[in-house]
Amino acid sequence: MKSQITRRQHFVPRFYLAQWENTNGKVIVHDLADDTVEQRNPKNILWEEYYYEEDAAAPDNRIEDILGKMETDAAVVFNTIRSFDDADPGKIADRLKSDLTNDEIQIIRRFAAHQYFRVPGAIDHKRFELQPSGIPDSVKEMELNPGRFVESGVAYLEDAFQKLMILLCVSSGQDYITSDWPCFDIADSDDAPILGEDLGTKPGVAAYFPISPRIAAVFFNPQLPEVSSIAASLLRPRLKTKVQSNSKVVNQNKLVIQQSERFVIAREISSRIFEIASTRKKGRPIKA
Repeated sequence: MKSQITRRQHFVPRFYLAQWENTNGKVIVHDLADDTVEQRNPKNILWEEYYYEEDAAAPDNRIEDILGKMETDAAVVFNTIRSFDDADPGKIADRLKSDLTNDEIQIIRRFAAHQYFRVPGAIDHKRFELQPSGIPDSVKEMELNPGRFVESGVAYLEDAFQKLMILLCVSSGQDYITSDWPCFDIADSDDAPILGEDLGTKPGVAAYFPISPRIAAVFFNPQLPEVSSIAASLLRPRLKTKVQSNSKVVNQNKLVIQQSERFVIAREISSRIFEIASTRKKGRPIKA
């Protein structure tokens, strides 16, 4: 039986965006290009028509179906994490460490690997990196088709994501925010990491991924001594947790704003988001 063709194909899943819903069932969308703020239903944002199709004139829904299965598994885990919500951030951190199963942690890593590649910002970034490569434009654009790119990228990098340590940060009060490029590289240097190459291999390079307004994930290489893979699996804990101060959360939110292509998502309206965006190097000119 042929699957139903999805016209609106989200590059940031609806269930993920729903973590930032307010009491009206809407998320707050800060448009950094137009300096506007709207309350929007998650199903109506961050999608493009036939985004993953190799031929939009003859869509087959193949990649959308693959992503749908992965998102179904991830949504269950995100709901589990949401059930840990408590006024006490220390209790949330304890439950994350004790109650998440190995399978659930694996699903989080898989979801992060997919989200790392599937957004337009990541594809544009890779297009920029490939400019000096000498690869013909027709070949580059074929490989940078979102469906091809996410499928080949995840096949290449998911194993690396599965080996990375996860640090789950729990906010002590201030909300984490997210964007149209939610899972991205961060580094302890001015050198921009090469997308899909430096994560887990280059010292100081990690991936940052807000999970919800209360929780954010950092994926990094624990840099264990050279030991066998079996020994490494025994030595490496499943994940670490940490309660973060409001100032740390604010700093991480700055990274989200600086990395976003155009849209920043939050539970509440924040003029501070536009103030930070006005000084960033990408997206729009610095205001006088």
